Amino acid sequence: MFQCQKRCHLESRRKYYHWFKSFTRDQGIDVLDKVFFSDEACLNLNGYVNNQNSRHYSTDHPHVLQEQQLHPIKVGVWCAISRRRIVRPLFFHNTIDGTVYRELITQFITLLNTDERVCWFQQDGQHAIRQMKH
Repeated sequence: MFQCQKRCHLESRRKYYHWFKSFTRDQGIDVLDKVFFSDEACLNLNGYVNNQNSRHYSTDHPHVLQEQQLHPIKVGVWCAISRRRIVRPLFFHNTIDGTVYRELITQFITLLNTDERVCWFQQDGQHAIRQMKH
C-alpha cells in the first residue's frame, strides 16, 4: 500500500516541486523567511504507542497480553517552522476540528512578528501553500 501511495502521489508532488521552485525564483529566496511549514501530532501521556505511527517488534513473549485504556490520555502539539525560526509549539487537548484549528492558527499569528504576518503557510504536508494576511 505504501508504494502505491507513493506512485499515486508522485505526479502531484512533482507539480508542487516545480511550482515551489518557480515561486522562490519569482519571489526571491528571502521569501522563505515568510514560508511556514507546520504539522501536528498527538502524544499519549501513559506510555501508549499509536501503532499507526510507530512499530515495535519483539521475539520475547509474543503471546503476552497487555491491558490498555480504550482512550489513552493524550495531548496534541502543533508547531510551525520557517527558514529562519521555529514558532514555539502550541498545545491542545481536543480533537482537531475547524474550531480548534482556527484557534491554533489565531495563536500562531499572534506569535509572529508584525513583518511576518503576511506569510505563506503549508499545513501537514499538503501540496499547496496558502497566503495568509492578518
